[in-house]
Amino acid sequence: MRHLQDLIVSAILRILPRDSLSEGLRAKKRTLAIDRALKKDTMYHFPPYNVLPLGDAHAIRDFIEDLKRNDNRANSTKTERLDYRDDIYRFVITCANQLFKAVDERADVRNQVERVDEHHKRLLHQLNHCHSGSDNLDDQIGGAIAALWNVERIKTAFKSHYAVEWVGSASYFFDNILRLTAPNYLPTETDILHARKGFYAGITELHFSLPNMSLNFLDVRLGGERRKWIHQFDDVPVILFIVNLCSYDQLLSGSNTIKSMITLFESVVNRERWRDATFVVFLSGVTEFRRKLGASDFGEYFQDYNELNCEGDEIEKVKRYLVREFEKVNKEGAWVRIAFVDSGGQGNIGAVGDAVKDSMQGVRCK
Repeated sequence: MRHLQDLIVSAILRILPRDSLSEGLRAKKRTLAIDRALKKDTMYHFPPYNVLPLGDAHAIRDFIEDLKRNDNRANSTKTERLDYRDDIYRFVITCANQLFKAVDERADVRNQVERVDEHHKRLLHQLNHCHSGSDNLDDQIGGAIAALWNVERIKTAFKSHYAVEWVGSASYFFDNILRLTAPNYLPTETDILHARKGFYAGITELHFSLPNMSLNFLDVRLGGERRKWIHQFDDVPVILFIVNLCSYDQLLSGSNTIKSMITLFESVVNRERWRDATFVVFLSGVTEFRRKLGASDFGEYFQDYNELNCEGDEIEKVKRYLVREFEKVNKEGAWVRIAFVDSGGQGNIGAVGDAVKDSMQGVRCK
């Protein structure tokens, strides 16, 4: 690592202007450049850990939205945002071909193409027979897509033909196609978020860099029964199980919601495929839960709660009870970290990273 730093310093000193900058400014620029280079080197040596959120659907959705608001790459530099342009173009071309398919398969809207002028028709025909390379998208093609998309019946046919998650992102890009295909187009933060949503059918990755570690949170919207898609994530090293604390007096399919979450966690934490995974349980919404506890008796919904003898106030007693209940179902002795958090807390991402580091150290100490 020391040799790497020396090489970086030497390279930076060769390219920095000597006459036009004060020594203090040169030193500051040199330090920043070294930090950026070492950060990239750290990313290279520490591959990302994929994190799969499971548990309460609404709590997961709140957590994912918090991630998007705090996403490292959403607040990226101009150069970093330019890197997304080719990915966005490839996704737009793929969606455009699906738009052509939807029109072709609907006889009642096929004749609507006649509303598009001949020049745009030729460009659309060209795009329809090309691969998804980003170099096929320019302002002329953008104008042709806009002409087709502006036919209301074609737009409606597309949205009804594909009842899947990425349609929302496709519609967003079609609505903004002229801006996207302008010669000096620079992706916005909103463009980047929509692009991530569309890159995978129902799966989006949200990336975060921590000291000596990277985390990829997987936003899974595959729908249907979990057992039909859960096997796709057999190799995920980190499971983040999220529970809404305030649901303790609510019902889910006729059962107490938190009890249902404990049952679900039992099936997850003892799953053979995840025997070596790290489990992080977020019991979320502590502040709101504390307010609610005074109006709705926790013990009314958990018969054995009042049998627990422990010191401290009511909130501490509930915390100990819930920790006990989650630990009780961990029959295979998986590595589990339980934390009480608030939605939107800045430290939640770091808490996941800390848990992963601790679990890795625990494995090495065995």
